[in-house]
Amino acid sequence: MRFDSKYLIRWGIPGWTIIFGFGLYFCLTYDFEQNLLNGSIQNSTDLLAIMFSLIVVSVPVGYLLHQAYFIFDFYDKRKKRKVIDEILNHYKDFEVPYNWDDLTLNEKYFFIEYEWHTSLLKMEDEQRNYIAGRYRYLLTTKHSLGVLRFSLGTVIFIIFAYQLLYLQFQHIWGCIIYLVLLLLFFVFSWFNFKYYSKNLNTIQGKFMQYIKKREQEKILKEIK
Repeated sequence: MRFDSKYLIRWGIPGWTIIFGFGLYFCLTYDFEQNLLNGSIQNSTDLLAIMFSLIVVSVPVGYLLHQAYFIFDFYDKRKKRKVIDEILNHYKDFEVPYNWDDLTLNEKYFFIEYEWHTSLLKMEDEQRNYIAGRYRYLLTTKHSLGVLRFSLGTVIFIIFAYQLLYLQFQHIWGCIIYLVLLLLFFVFSWFNFKYYSKNLNTIQGKFMQYIKKREQEKILKEIK
């Protein structure tokens, strides 16, 4: 079975975030350096073996994080409603189906996706390839940032909950600084996710409007 290297990066990054996020916390709270000096980890070969194992394990972990992220994303009605509104805000000539008000939020979203793919089929190859490539890039980046944010949020939540439940105050200041750093990365990924999401919805809506307008102009020319 052929394994594309892009999946190694796509699934590896959130997996590495989770594993090394907890790994650094472990180093801060369980005297990892002292264990290393005392010989609990015998030599550099053991250390390399541990690191290699973690790198390998991070890929399936990242895959599972992707699935969890998409489950939450799919059932987030507020987010889906926002996506639909942002697209239709730019797609002025959207032909509302007669049963639009009877459709569920997911059905409305799927209908707009159908409209989007149908619109692309009406384009010439060169234009379609450019638009599809741009859309693919924005969509992939958006979801990559979404999964990264999900991974960071998971690490922050579990570490914070563990600190509260087990009252681990031995290395409290180191943990606070570490959590603040993780929180900063979480905020950065959150804002980037919002930027790419809005950019994606705007471009999708504007291109659908552009394609629709060109189609209408073509019909008018044929009539004349």
